[in-house]
This record gives sequence, structure tokens and C-alpha cells, in this order.
Amino acid sequence: MTARREASITPELTFGLVTYCGVFNPVLATHRLEQTAPDRVARTLATWSASGSLTIAALTALCRALPAGPGRQAAQPRAVPAATAGAGS
Repeated sequence: MTARREASITPELTFGLVTYCGVFNPVLATHRLEQTAPDRVARTLATWSASGSLTIAALTALCRALPAGPGRQAAQPRAVPAATAGAGS
């Protein structure tokens, strides 16, 4: 039997992802705003704000729905029927 290695999110991985996003997102946003026409900057910022809020709401709903999904029920052990008295005698 081979040992199964559990996948886990380590604190180092979490720190790296948060740091990367914290650096990458402002740099990308600055680049995209520099490429945007001056008369469309306000519209672009409003759209980013709305889409960001909708994305957070959708991901929150998804994360709450996942534990209640069918995969959780399939992972539960099945009940083993008790041996009946006198069976096999």
C-alpha cells in the first residue's frame, strides 16, 4: 500500500501568494491605467470596483457551498451491518 501524501497550504506558501498579489496587482493596475484614455479613467475605476465586489461575493458563496456538496457525503464511511444472531450456525 502506498502512502498518500496530503496536500496542504503551508504558511510559507500563503505568505508567498499574498506577497506576490500585493506586488503584482498594483503594478498591473498602474500599467493598465496608463494605457487607458484619460476620458475613460473614471469609468474604468468604477468598473474595477464593481467587478471586484461581485467576484468577492461569488467566491464567498462558492466557498460556503463547497463543504455542503455531494463530495462530502461520498467521503463518509458506510455503516457496516451488525452480524445477526445465529447466522452461520
